[in-house]
Amino acid sequence: MQPTRNYAASFESLIARSADGDEPAWDDLWHQVEPHLLRQLREHREGPLTVASDAEDLEVVRELKAQLEADHFHRLRHYLEARHKSPGLSFSVWLSALAKRAAVDHHGHVARGSAPEVISRRDASRVLLARAAAVVPASQRRPLELWLDGARADEIAIACGFEDAAAAERAIDAALAQARRALQDGD
Repeated sequence: MQPTRNYAASFESLIARSADGDEPAWDDLWHQVEPHLLRQLREHREGPLTVASDAEDLEVVRELKAQLEADHFHRLRHYLEARHKSPGLSFSVWLSALAKRAAVDHHGHVARGSAPEVISRRDASRVLLARAAAVVPASQRRPLELWLDGARADEIAIACGFEDAAAAERAIDAALAQARRALQDGD
């Protein structure tokens, strides 16, 4: 029974240190949770988290990781605040809920008849870009086009001269947001 208690305390320590920006702690924490998240997504392919492939699972998990890292680990700090208020809150349950939301956000569900169709974020983005190409600046269009062709963020950073993969991801997100706004304003 004691090893479980020590493991839980160690795990909670990793979460707290990660939320404080300790990169080695974050790397260790992510190394521990990533396989569980991938397994969860694979197990739910037949349900509301329908995903096309292992590659799509990896993309959802990568997006979740970026969300957790955003704003200096704001979401991890939010979890710690919630756990302080509700000590019974489980990190794995909290993280699973985030993973489910990330999977749903990643995929557009469009009802056709009685069966939903799952559209990947990339496919939806291609349609979005084609309809709003005139409003997306060229500096954002190229990274988005590379991403749509399947390039990883680190490859896009090199090809477009960004400082790092995170900067490439920000450019892609900005391009998608710009295109969405243009389409919403035009509808």
